[in-house]
Amino acid sequence: MGLFDSLLKKPARESKTVDPDIFVRTIGDINSYNSIDAFNRDYLAMRDEQELWLEHKYDFTTEKGIEEIPLNAVNAPNCSDSSSTGSTDMYLRRRGFQYEQDGEEKLALACLKRSNEIRFYKKLGYRKDDYYSYVRMLVHFGYVTEAYKEKKRIDSFFGDYVDDSHSVKWTYSLRFLHGEKRRKRKEEIEKIYLSWDNIIPFEIERTNKRREYQFVLENLPDLCPKSQAAYTRAKNGCTKKYLEITTELEKRGLQLPKGIENM
Repeated sequence: MGLFDSLLKKPARESKTVDPDIFVRTIGDINSYNSIDAFNRDYLAMRDEQELWLEHKYDFTTEKGIEEIPLNAVNAPNCSDSSSTGSTDMYLRRRGFQYEQDGEEKLALACLKRSNEIRFYKKLGYRKDDYYSYVRMLVHFGYVTEAYKEKKRIDSFFGDYVDDSHSVKWTYSLRFLHGEKRRKRKEEIEKIYLSWDNIIPFEIERTNKRREYQFVLENLPDLCPKSQAAYTRAKNGCTKKYLEITTELEKRGLQLPKGIENM
């Protein structure tokens, strides 16, 4: 039996801290595997088991259940800095994005809100942009005032930490860079912060464009361009296609949806 066969047939070790009702395998270092495919199979299986463990531990299916997940929530077994797939805050994000795709507005917002709250409490070192996912989602659903409040809270949490886009526990810093690398990194940081300053107006504009395109697509599928980008170009250029669309909407007594507004 070769090493590859033994990896596939040998049962994974069970974590000592695993919930007795849910098995979560412990995987070895990638260098201990004979192939990347073998490692990926074990890793993906472990991630599925971690998600089952979390689902068994907490209620992610109701607003009340999500709100009651403790700020010091425990993570699934084998969650680590190098493999955070089993962290409660990360899983809340994944569930939130899925709820958003499914049109479950309240559950989506509850998940990302609680994820941020846990990260604030634990002072987790994720990128500032990760925290802003909740801000973007608030805008997508039309809660602009709440989006500004959340952005203010995130900015306060990060404070004057401007060396990089990471928070308390991650220590990537300009002090480790010199010369040309330092100059380029400073330019990148400046661009990041400029984009963050305008994140809400940008998301408002993007959300309005998406809503308008979806409205035209649903009501005039035969006239509507095949992509949002094509529709935007037609509108900006006031092309014959766009005039046909507006004329047809007027004939049917329909108006383009009113966009959400900035503060």
